[in-house]
Amino acid sequence: MPTEPNHVYVMPTNAILTVKEGRLQIRRPDAANRERKPIDIFLGALAEDQDEHAVGVILSGGDGLGRWARRPLSR
Repeated sequence: MPTEPNHVYVMPTNAILTVKEGRLQIRRPDAANRERKPIDIFLGALAEDQDEHAVGVILSGGDGLGRWARRPLSR
C-alpha cells in the first residue's frame, strides 16, 4: 500500500509492518527469529527506506520499545 501525506496508519496486532520504496508492507512475525519488537522493526525500515525524509514520534514505549530505532532515525 503506498503511503499518503496526512494519513494515519495503524498496525494490527501480531503483525510486522515495514516500508519499502515508500510502500507499507505487512507480514506475520517470524517466530523462529523471535521478532518481538515490531515498532523497532518498523522504524528501522522507515529510516532505511526514507533516509533523511523519515520522521518518527515515539509517544510511549514499555519494555524498551522504540529505543533501538531512535538511532537510525537520528542519523
